[in-house]
Amino acid sequence: MRAHHVSPAGARIARTATAVALAATIGLLTSACLHDGSAQSGHGAPVADEPSDPAQEPSVPLEAAPTTEAAVAALEHHLALEQEVYRTGDATELDQMAAETCETCRVRCQLALDAHAAGFEVVAGRARVELVRRVPAEEVVPAEQLDPELDRDIYLLHTRVHNTETTLRTPHGTDSHPAAEHGLVATLVAGAEGSWHVGDLTETL
Repeated sequence: MRAHHVSPAGARIARTATAVALAATIGLLTSACLHDGSAQSGHGAPVADEPSDPAQEPSVPLEAAPTTEAAVAALEHHLALEQEVYRTGDATELDQMAAETCETCRVRCQLALDAHAAGFEVVAGRARVELVRRVPAEEVVPAEQLDPELDRDIYLLHTRVHNTETTLRTPHGTDSHPAAEHGLVATLVAGAEGSWHVGDLTETL
């Protein structure tokens, strides 16, 4: 894992990510969001019946202009890169996608590296990310701290992650797990030339 220097922009991302994580913890992002009129579903390819290459191209090109749809595609790609670390032990691309302040990114990546080093192998299809709601920055950041120029490039996403059936191979045997889903609150930031960085990942029920 690379060492990180926290830039002013990185500090703002961390501030926003912390606010989103806190909002999720205290219930500001409640189940009511699931029925919000702005909710979108069905993003991305259907969940595969059979395991597929998790590193395949996202449903929306990452070089597309920054939009909520492109942010969701970037999140899908990030999760696919996590699967690649479990399969290969190579975290280069995943590390490049993590924002300099994303502690949860580094924890998740290290778990994958440790699992691979211990002889664990995860076989699964690409996870599908369903957008529940993009949370406006003004809902979680005090008005006096908002930066219209920078905050417009920060995407606070409340999502559902749909995982395919997963096979876990260990040095002691093989376990199968059915398809399942979980909530994921993610902070992404749009960078230069179509790049995206993940600023925080908080799993929910």
